[in-house]
Amino acid sequence: MIIYSQVDPKWKDLKIGNTKMTIGSEGCYLTCISMIAGQTPDVVNNILTRHGGYNIQGLILNDRAAQLLKMTYKLHTTPYVVSPSSFPIICETNHYWKLSYPQHFYILVDKSTRIDPLDKQPKPEPNTYNQVSFREFIKSA
Repeated sequence: MIIYSQVDPKWKDLKIGNTKMTIGSEGCYLTCISMIAGQTPDVVNNILTRHGGYNIQGLILNDRAAQLLKMTYKLHTTPYVVSPSSFPIICETNHYWKLSYPQHFYILVDKSTRIDPLDKQPKPEPNTYNQVSFREFIKSA
């Protein structure tokens, strides 16, 4: 898996879909999907924008995104259903809620290691974030 930052100057100022939101400000989930899909966030954003992968508010339509990126998608609301074969998996957290960001996404590499796309130079680190839910994207064979 190639690690990407949502604040990379190459794409941080690009608009998400047809919205005013940018990858740098609101693109954590997009960047996580990009890492798992093996494509840069600008390329994935372009695919989703051109082929109906976003709703009108710019939220990713998970099943459509998975279809467009030749993956499968599953939502898990409890960590107990996440098996080792699920990793890497996208994890939702409320870690930044005190900074007025009630929702954020990062990659959970294994049960104790995370990669946060908000970091300027993301790398595997010990996971100290609260886990709210999990979004599993798996590349199709």
